[in-house]
Amino acid sequence: EWDNPKLSTPKAMRRKAERMFVAHTENVLKILRTYMHTAGNKADLQIIVFKCFLSWVRYGDISPEALVNDPLFKFVFVAVKKDPLFEISLEVLAELVVHTDDIKKYQSAVEVIV
Repeated sequence: EWDNPKLSTPKAMRRKAERMFVAHTENVLKILRTYMHTAGNKADLQIIVFKCFLSWVRYGDISPEALVNDPLFKFVFVAVKKDPLFEISLEVLAELVVHTDDIKKYQSAVEVIV
């Protein structure tokens, strides 16, 4: 909750936290890919991984191009066809659409989504 303006956290501490999160984004994505790979058909674990992935899509400093090439994002298209994973996978897709609102800038990412 480092970006929650309701918390009385000094700006310097917020900036430091943001830099720390950004610096570890790739490590977090690697861990999530590992969990997703080992989840097999366990929808409960897959949902947890997708929720964490969604948070990083929303708040992390990940370019849309990097996201659409990530194996987790590719798995979203598989998950959207499964009832227990439909809602969370749709949330991830919707969030990526929000991040690619500049079609000219993110044309390659938009093409993957469409």
